Amino acid sequence: MKSKIFKNNKKTFAKISFDVLPDVIDALNPQECKMLFVLMRYLRKDSGVLKYKNGKPVTIDNIVNSSKIAKRTAERAMQGLRQKDIVQSIHRPQGRFLLLNPYIVMNGRRIDRTCYDIFYKSRWATKGNRNGNN
Repeated sequence: MKSKIFKNNKKTFAKISFDVLPDVIDALNPQECKMLFVLMRYLRKDSGVLKYKNGKPVTIDNIVNSSKIAKRTAERAMQGLRQKDIVQSIHRPQGRFLLLNPYIVMNGRRIDRTCYDIFYKSRWATKGNRNGNN
């Protein structure tokens, strides 16, 4: 009997660090936790950048329009995620982009140097591998 391999090219997967996951969940309120999972959907491979497949940056307004999160709730949740070193912003010529801490969740095997520089001193990095190698 031949075994079948299921390959799902239409889904996006991310890696979550089990070393920090319990502490992250304990640190977040329910709205921040929901926002983190909403943001993971936009995590691009090997960069840590949150953007659409067409390259456009993800914004709070986009999140509010595509999810069941009120704007004020989304803003407070993002502020909490920033304060907890889970999300940060960078400015690029194409616009302002959000970065997700790769010591918590990542897509791919590598991260952008800018993303590493922003998060390598975060409290989440101290629980895992600080040198960026897996």
